[in-house]
Amino acid sequence: MFMDTTILKNQIQYTLQLLAAVYIALEIALPPNPYIKHIIIVATIVIIIKHNVVENILNVYDRILKYIKETI
Repeated sequence: MFMDTTILKNQIQYTLQLLAAVYIALEIALPPNPYIKHIIIVATIVIIIKHNVVENILNVYDRILKYIKETI
C-alpha cells in the first residue's frame, strides 16, 4: 500500500534537477547573478540524494553504535 521509496527518491531527484536547470537558465538570462545561492542549494541536495549520503551516514552511525554496545 505504501509507495516504494526508490520511486519517490527518483521523482524528487528529477524535480530538483529540473529546478536546477531552470535556475541555471535564469542565471544565464539575467546578468547580475541573482540565483547563484538557489543553484548551489539545489545542486547540493541533488548530489546528496543521488549518492545516498543520508543512508551512508545512518549506516556508519549504526555501525558505531553497534561497536560501542559490543565493547561495553
